[in-house]
Amino acid sequence: MKIGIESCYGFGDCLMNAAVIKKLTEFVAPDQIDVAVGEGHQDAFYNIPNVNIIPLKGFRPLGKGMEYFKNNDYQIYFQMTQHVTWNMTTPLWTTPCLNARNFCIEYGDATWCDWETVGHFLEEFFFAGLIPATPKILPPIFIPTQEEIANAVLKVNLEKPMIAIETGFTSNQSWLDDSTVRMIYDHYKYSHEVLFVSKDNEFCSKLDGLTRRECVILLSYCEKFFNTCSGFFVASLSESIKSSHLQNICMITEEAFKQYHFQHLQDEPSVTLAFNEDDLIKFLKNDKV
Repeated sequence: MKIGIESCYGFGDCLMNAAVIKKLTEFVAPDQIDVAVGEGHQDAFYNIPNVNIIPLKGFRPLGKGMEYFKNNDYQIYFQMTQHVTWNMTTPLWTTPCLNARNFCIEYGDATWCDWETVGHFLEEFFFAGLIPATPKILPPIFIPTQEEIANAVLKVNLEKPMIAIETGFTSNQSWLDDSTVRMIYDHYKYSHEVLFVSKDNEFCSKLDGLTRRECVILLSYCEKFFNTCSGFFVASLSESIKSSHLQNICMITEEAFKQYHFQHLQDEPSVTLAFNEDDLIKFLKNDKV
């Protein structure tokens, strides 16, 4: 029996959902799970074992996956897109685990598994013995192939230390602007190779030809990543990319920090929060190059 899951908003949202979906594959038969995702974000699910990708037309085609599953007679199909399911009173990053619980409540007596299996499944997503039940925050999943890694490193100069700057796309939760990008670039341009990720701009024409996945892979070769807390940042926290030397400088507004309940980032040793330009200037002054 096929299980259909819609996850079709942002790249980072899909990477967080991928962690839950990968766990689900351990409890069902191979190739039983189909994930419907916008064609622009399907690369978040590449190389996840036993997951079939159903690409949907459009950038963020919310609801189209559920429509596809209904029209193709799926017995079980579930909405996992955070921007549909997120309860704004809880941390955004716990939503995948909360969705896993809701999936089990809705389909726990279905033929995909028995109740004992449901119990083991839920143990992956909630802390045992806590009342009320407390969801975990699973590390996002990003699985590159050796070929992808080899192709990515050929496109940059690894003889110098490298930093990354997210440019061209400013998420609603960030205060980053072009003048800030210029300030960061000017601080490191002589001492470091600078990797620009996201949309093209005046700085990053030399990186034409890098795919999004290659940009993510190259983050593991960087000392620092100045980011807007978007999908690239989420990817940098995956086990395959995260490294002891990568430092994330998150340029996030205090309003967004509170709205999305990002307090857990304060406990992340690799993360420095810069709530405004003054915070960033202080960081750069202390980082002698």
